[in-house]
Parts: sequence; C-alpha cells; structure tokens
Amino acid sequence: MAYSHVHNLFGSTFLGFKVLQYWADIALWELFLSERPSIRTIVEIGTHRAGMSIFFLAHAIQRDMVFWTFDKVRFPELDMPLSKRLGLAEHFILGDVFEDSDWRLLELLADEHLKPLMLFVDGGNKPKEFQAFVPYLAPDDYVSVHDYSTEFKPCDVEPVEDLLEPVFLTECGRTTCLTRFWRRLPKSSQD
Repeated sequence: MAYSHVHNLFGSTFLGFKVLQYWADIALWELFLSERPSIRTIVEIGTHRAGMSIFFLAHAIQRDMVFWTFDKVRFPELDMPLSKRLGLAEHFILGDVFEDSDWRLLELLADEHLKPLMLFVDGGNKPKEFQAFVPYLAPDDYVSVHDYSTEFKPCDVEPVEDLLEPVFLTECGRTTCLTRFWRRLPKSSQD
C-alpha cells in the first residue's frame, strides 16, 4: 500500500508545524544524526514555518547539542506553545545571512567549541548559500541541502566540490528524498 503523505512536500507537518519536507527526509535525518553522535551543533539557514527547526531543536535538547536557525522573516510559529516551551525564539536569528546576520553565521561556523557542525542549507537561494558558506566549514563538519534536484541542482555543488565528500548516498538513494549530505574534507585531502 502506498502512503501519499510520505512524499507530500507542501502538506507535511511535524507536531502541527509546517515542515515542507518529505517524511522520507525526516526519517533520513533521524538516521543521519543517530549514526553521527559526534555532531555538536546544527545551524539551519531558512527557519520558515519552524517545522524542521522544532525537529532540530528537539534533537539538540535530547543530544545535548547546540542549535541555531536563521531567517529573514520571523513567522508566528515562533510564538506557538511548543516553540515557547522549547525556547525556539532563543535559538532564532532574524536577518539575511548575506547582509545583516552574516557576521553571526560566520562566527558560529568558526567557533571551535561547536565542532563538528552540521550546516543545513534551506533558505531562499540554496545554491548561493551553499557556495558562500561551505568554504567556512572546518574539516569534518557537514553540510546538507534541501530541495536537491529541484531548487538545488547537482551542478550547484561544482564550485565547492573539491572541498566536499558526499556522504549518506546509499541511504538517500533507497527512497525518494530531497535532502543530500556532504562532509567537509580535511585540508590535506584538498591539496
């Protein structure tokens, strides 16, 4: 039996929040994070309606991690009961990562206490965000992108592909999903 909600991008929710992810992608995130307990921090570009932010913040609380999310718009979901209970607004940075909040994002990406770090690229211009911030990741940090093959094409990796190693490909290939993952290569691998 097919379950249409598993691949319902615009109708998907997580705990009542619009998540704009396939449920298949959420399952991948659960597996990815479980297999990489060394990740200390998740930084999300693109809070939107806070569904993935709530998911990531819950993981951060459960795993004693750090979580930050950036968006140009402060949506009302930040004031919903669960958001308030989890303190989501305290992990939210309002601003454009290319203008007024860029310094804060770069500060987080450079902080050695937050390593290894996962940067989740899901803002308004995924190719630009990916290409601009991957060079600031430290070796063994991770980056992931949502809307792979739709808003983010395989060719969008090319400007920084020498810095990255694809990871989790087998798992992503087992199901229809819109998320892809990479690990920042050690500097010696780039020579």
